[in-house]
Amino acid sequence: MDTEGEATNEVNPTGSLYDEWRALSDEEFARRLQPAGWGPDTVRWICDEALRRLATRAAPADATIPMVLLCPACGHQHVDAPEPDKGWTNPPHKSHLCAACGVVWRPADVPTTGVAAIATRGKADTWDCPRTEGRS
Repeated sequence: MDTEGEATNEVNPTGSLYDEWRALSDEEFARRLQPAGWGPDTVRWICDEALRRLATRAAPADATIPMVLLCPACGHQHVDAPEPDKGWTNPPHKSHLCAACGVVWRPADVPTTGVAAIATRGKADTWDCPRTEGRS
């Protein structure tokens, strides 16, 4: 939405328009929406609907985030891999079992998979993730 209350198709969460609207008091925010004919209940419904739609666009339930995982108790690196002989296919999961000390922990509130090293590197990265051949 631009400053005149007209809807636009572009959302720029770091732009000056975003910053301007985010800094508005509740009263000023409501005042600027009034020319569009939106009362508080309509604005509340629009916000709730936008949040509902964003939630449905979240990563699929079977998507996992690859992470270098270290046991919080003993520091051993945890690398996920299927273990067919134990019946483990490595499905998406949030909790991890340390093979060294037996601690179970949850590094995030989303499914993660322990990897030996991160596959990508950012331009600003200053630390190289060590290669961990031979560790599990």
